[in-house]
Amino acid sequence: MSDLLPSIPSALRRPAKLSLADWALLVQLSLFSLFVSVQLYDKPLPRIVDRLTRRAYQGDWLWVRKAAHDYEIHQLARLTNIAARFSLGVGHCLMRSLLLFWLLHTRGETVDLCLGVRKEHETLHGHAWIETNEGMLADTAELAGQFVTVLRF
Repeated sequence: MSDLLPSIPSALRRPAKLSLADWALLVQLSLFSLFVSVQLYDKPLPRIVDRLTRRAYQGDWLWVRKAAHDYEIHQLARLTNIAARFSLGVGHCLMRSLLLFWLLHTRGETVDLCLGVRKEHETLHGHAWIETNEGMLADTAELAGQFVTVLRF
């Protein structure tokens, strides 16, 4: 059992830090991240972003959309960061950014999903982040500045 603890996100090892409402939203976001993970295997990213944008205003996942209005943006960023760790084979930053993009869209916020790349030696690295009118979320400008933005939704 102790071998499992390092792989469990620290926020989940400290359940007292999360309220019952946080847990409920986290479970929903984790399920949604699995849904989006499956979509990423056979659909192009622009199509998924379009679907997330449209779903922001549809009846699907109604409870999550309602809960998104009850949280501060930094709280949503924290919960999406935890939920993204449960996605299937998708980069953590991409899933976190997709979840946060969707949640903020449901609130009517102006939000951009940004994807960037950088070449380090012979390896191409990618990163995803969220930008709003107030700046970057769940990331630092220093980290994002290491990447050349290639897509912005």
